[in-house]
Order: sequence, then C-alpha cells, then structure tokens
Amino acid sequence: MEEINKALKAIKKGVKDPAKNADGVKLAETAEKAAIACKDMKPAMLDKTPEAKKAEVVAGYKKAMDGAIAELGKLKQQLKDGKNEDAAETLKKLKELEDDGHEKYNP
Repeated sequence: MEEINKALKAIKKGVKDPAKNADGVKLAETAEKAAIACKDMKPAMLDKTPEAKKAEVVAGYKKAMDGAIAELGKLKQQLKDGKNEDAAETLKKLKELEDDGHEKYNP
C-alpha cells in the first residue's frame, strides 16, 4: 500500500505538466501492480471480525481493490493520452477510494 501512495503522490506533483506524463505512466503501472498484489492480502481488521462475517469482509475488500485497480488503469491511459485534467480528477477519485477503503478495512 505504501508503494501505491508513494507513486500517486509523485503523479499528483507532475499531473499538470504534460512533459512528465511518461514518468506518470510508469508510476501508475507501479501503483497498479502493487494494488493487484494488495488485493490478495487480508484486510487489517479481519482478525477482529466475527467468523460469520469474514467472507463478506474479504469479498468487500476485494471488490474495493478491483475498483482501485480499474481507476489506476484509467489514470495510466489518461496520462498516455495526454488528458491531464482528467487524470487530476481520477487522482481525486483514487483518494476518495483510499479514504473509504481505509475507513472500512483498516480502521
């Protein structure tokens, strides 16, 4: 997760500068790969979850990670296409997904 945050912070710094898009694409790919790896991890709060709810929590976590992975793919494509304003909006959406996910799965 730290790798994702680091990459997104770096992209955010350069998202307004089209000259930095190639670097942004590489960073988005790094974040996307890290998110895919994180999808197979268990949520931090799983140990405190009653046994009967664990499958539901894991399914919700995986669905949330799928959403983040899809947004990272979208971000990568926007940077490739030079759509920096759209990429900036996608970064905001990713931040919302992160905040929501941490609230639910890593309180």
